[in-house]
Amino acid sequence: MLIQLETKESCTTIALHGQFVFDTHRDFRDASTRALQEASQEIQIDLSKLGYMDSSALGMLLVFNDKAKDAGKRVVLNNGQGEISELLKLTRMETMLAIA
Repeated sequence: MLIQLETKESCTTIALHGQFVFDTHRDFRDASTRALQEASQEIQIDLSKLGYMDSSALGMLLVFNDKAKDAGKRVVLNNGQGEISELLKLTRMETMLAIA
């Protein structure tokens, strides 16, 4: 998985490309830790280029959301399409995370 991190004004974006699976958890953890160190209050996770996500990825998103809340930041999932969007709906992630 390729991860791009970008901060503009009051928002940090983590763009995920490829497959978000257990084997990529260290990469996501590193990127999310860097995002939490930024001054921005909102962290958007761009899912538009993500082709696949497994259950461990859902867990990683929830853990990250808890860490962000503890740091006074808000996490928003953006641009989930196709199977990713369906997975988020099926698992009712909108009850635990903001989804735009």
